[in-house]
Amino acid sequence: MMNDYRLRWLDGFPEYESDGGGPAYATGRIVWPLLLERRALDGEWEPVGRRIVVSGNLNEIVTADWWRGMERGLCAEHGVDADRLPVPRRP
Repeated sequence: MMNDYRLRWLDGFPEYESDGGGPAYATGRIVWPLLLERRALDGEWEPVGRRIVVSGNLNEIVTADWWRGMERGLCAEHGVDADRLPVPRRP
């Protein structure tokens, strides 16, 4: 049943990279973790899949299509129809 699945965006955080020898530096991009969860028999939510999405700029993430595309991609990897799930709260 599709109501046994949900998508959940976690809070974003700044992306950092290192050149290998020095301290890490901020790239200016934001990392957005996305979870696909299934309700277990005990009623708790358990992870089924996750996707780490990195946004390049604010213009990219302000459109609903960007968020929905990421949600559909994760669901497709696990055989879940994203259009039958409730739209998750987006950051």
